[in-house]
Amino acid sequence: MKRTTFLFALLLMAVSAMAQSVKIAPKLKKGDVKTYETTTDGVTMGQFIRTTAQNIFTVTEKTSNGFVIQNEAKIGDTQQNVNLANLTQVLNKVFENTMILYGTDKDGKIISIKNYAEMKQHSINIIDELFSKNLPQEVNAVLPKENILKMAEERFTEANMLKMAYSTPSPLSLNGKTITEGMEEETFNTQGLKMKTTYHVADGGKTIIADSKLNMNRAELKEYLVKQITQLMPQMAAMFESQIDQALNSGAVAVDATQKATYQIGTDGWVQQLTIDSESKQTGQVNKYTITYTLK
Repeated sequence: MKRTTFLFALLLMAVSAMAQSVKIAPKLKKGDVKTYETTTDGVTMGQFIRTTAQNIFTVTEKTSNGFVIQNEAKIGDTQQNVNLANLTQVLNKVFENTMILYGTDKDGKIISIKNYAEMKQHSINIIDELFSKNLPQEVNAVLPKENILKMAEERFTEANMLKMAYSTPSPLSLNGKTITEGMEEETFNTQGLKMKTTYHVADGGKTIIADSKLNMNRAELKEYLVKQITQLMPQMAAMFESQIDQALNSGAVAVDATQKATYQIGTDGWVQQLTIDSESKQTGQVNKYTITYTLK
């Protein structure tokens, strides 16, 4: 009797573990089109901004090891404070009618960016336009355009762009992953800060929650901040590095970031809805935003 009870308990544990683990592998075939209505509500530099857009994912090709998925963004309405108007117009151009071609494996996991060179040049052109025409001369004096473009060149490698595709929540970001309750992984936010993401599985695998928190020790944070200043304002790098310890100790320089992404997964494996709540704090500046993707 005791042996039977023990085996039954093991069976229940196994079933429970299976229920808390799910592989995200949407059913893909050439010609599939998924359109998401996307809204972004945020506060940046103390100013409110709201944008709407459509993100259209089209399976354009079946390859020997997977698929090619085209992601096209179409910008809709934008509402913002007057102070952000020029900046918003330029940033919208980064995404407006932009098409990224992702190479994926058979489970839809992104493994390459087919038009990487085109996307890199497009992004650099937008940064060039932003600093050439839309920012005050006093900003350009402190942050020379040449330094920004050099940093962009270093950041917009295909490896970094792929890393962001894996780490940034989107309708494709979970593809190919087997998510287990409590699973943890290292990710990076859009600012390049290292995060620790913990996954939770609910509703029999229909809901996935990814909680992310800043995961950098003091040495890593110091290196990140010094690198940022060195790239952007090299004339101030030596002074900043000599004072960074004092600034961190006093709290004058403080960095924090959190993010929660909630995915609703459909029976075909595609994301039905995704809500992302994010907040970052750096040297007194707080940025918050909520992004929602809803499948039409």
